[in-house]
Amino acid sequence: MVFDKWRYFFELRKNEAETNESTAIQREQDETEIIISWTQLGFSIFMLTTWVVSILSRKSSPEYEIVPFILGPYTLFSIAKISWARKGLVNDAVLTMSSIVDISLVTSLIWLFHIQYEQTPGFYLKVPTFIYYFFFISLRSLRYDTKYLILTGTYSMMSWYGLLLYALYDSNTQVSRSFVEYTKSHHVLIGAEIEKTIGFFVVTAALMIATLRKRNLLHKSIEDKTALNSLTRFFSKQVAQVIHNNKETLKPGHGTTRFASILMIDLRNFTKTTHDWAPQDILKLISEYQNIVVPIILENNGCIDKYMGDGIFAHFGAASTSTTFARDALTAMEQINERVEEWNLQRQREGRERIEVGQAMAVGHVVFGTTGEKSRLEFTTIGSTVNLAAKLESHTKKLSVKSLTTLQAYNLAKDQGFTGNDEVTIINDCHVDGVQESLDIVVLCKRKDKKKLKEVS
Repeated sequence: MVFDKWRYFFELRKNEAETNESTAIQREQDETEIIISWTQLGFSIFMLTTWVVSILSRKSSPEYEIVPFILGPYTLFSIAKISWARKGLVNDAVLTMSSIVDISLVTSLIWLFHIQYEQTPGFYLKVPTFIYYFFFISLRSLRYDTKYLILTGTYSMMSWYGLLLYALYDSNTQVSRSFVEYTKSHHVLIGAEIEKTIGFFVVTAALMIATLRKRNLLHKSIEDKTALNSLTRFFSKQVAQVIHNNKETLKPGHGTTRFASILMIDLRNFTKTTHDWAPQDILKLISEYQNIVVPIILENNGCIDKYMGDGIFAHFGAASTSTTFARDALTAMEQINERVEEWNLQRQREGRERIEVGQAMAVGHVVFGTTGEKSRLEFTTIGSTVNLAAKLESHTKKLSVKSLTTLQAYNLAKDQGFTGNDEVTIINDCHVDGVQESLDIVVLCKRKDKKKLKEVS
C-alpha cells in the first residue's frame, strides 16, 4: 500500500511541483523587482548628489549642463517602476526597457566625462564609472531568470565597444602599445580594452551560472515540499516524513522499536445501528465521525495507523521519537469525548440518533515499520501494547464507559504534563478479557457517568 500510494503521488508531483515552482518564482520575482527598483532610485539619487558636489567644487562650469537632463528622467522612471512593481505590473517589456535604460544611463554618464573635463575621448575609458556596468549586471542576477541578466551583460559589452570605437575614430585619440604610457596619459591601450570586455563576459557568465544553480535549488526545495505535502494526503505527517526521507531504501521487514502510546477508537453498536441503512448513509456517518476524530489525533502529534471500518487505530511516538506521547494521547481522548458530545447534541437537534464512541489507550514498547512484499508495502505498528489497547477498548463496552487506560499509562501521562479536565476513577485488579494478569485501570469520565460506572463495577 505504501508503494502504491508512493508511486501515485510521485507521478503527480512533477506537474504540481512545476505549478508551485512557477507561482513561487513569480512571487519572488515581484518582490525582487521592488528591491531592484528601489536600488535604481538610490543609484539615481547618489549620482545626482555626486553631480551637485562636483558642481560646487568646480572653478568654472560648462555652458550647458547635460547630466541633470539624463538623471532627471531616469529618477522619474525609477519612481514609476517602483509603483509598477508594487502593483505587479512589471512585464517583459518594462524589464527589457529597464535593462536598456540602466546601461544607456551609465554609457551616457561615461561619455560626458570628456566633455565635462574638456579632454579627448580616450579620457573617459579610464573613469571609475565603468564599474557601474557590473552594478547593473549584478542587479539582474537577483531574479530567477537569466534572460535579462544576459541582455544587460551583452548590452553593457556592446555599449563599451561603442564608446571604444567612438574614441578610436576621434582624430585626437592616440593608440599606445606601452602600458606605462597608457597609465600616464589619455592614450588607448587595445589590450586593456579587450580585458575589460572579457570581464563583461566572465562576470555575466558567472552570475548566469549562479542564477541557474539558485533556480535549481528552489526547484528542488519546492519539489521536496510538494512531495511531502502529497504524502500527507495519505499518511500522518510523521509517517510522511519517514517515507520522504527513506523513499529509496524502503523495504519490507524493517522496523524500529519505540516506547509509545497506542489508541484504539470504535463506534458503539455500529452494526446494529446501521444494519438497515443505505450504503451512502453508512459511509456518510463514518466520514462525519472520522472528520471529528482524526484532526484531533493529528493536532496532538498522533498518527493514524489504519482505518478499520468504524474503528481507528492510532499511535503517538511510534513513527518518531516523542517525550510527550502519553500526555498527547490522553489529551486527544479528552478532546474527542468533548467533540463527540457536541456532535451528538447537534444530531439530536436534527432528530437523529446518538452515536457513542469508545476508546482506550495503552503504553509500551512497539515495533513501527514496513510489512508486505517489495511491490506492495504498508507501514504498521505491532506488539503486545497494540493488542492490549484493543482489548482495553473492548472492555469499555463491558464497563459501559467511553474512555479508559491503564494506571501505568495515566501516571506516565501526568509525569509528561497531563492535567486533564475529566474526572477519573481507578479500578484496581481489574480482569480484562484476553489479558492474563489483572490490571489497574483508569476510567476517564464526566461526573454524570460515575454513577453508571459504580453500578457496573
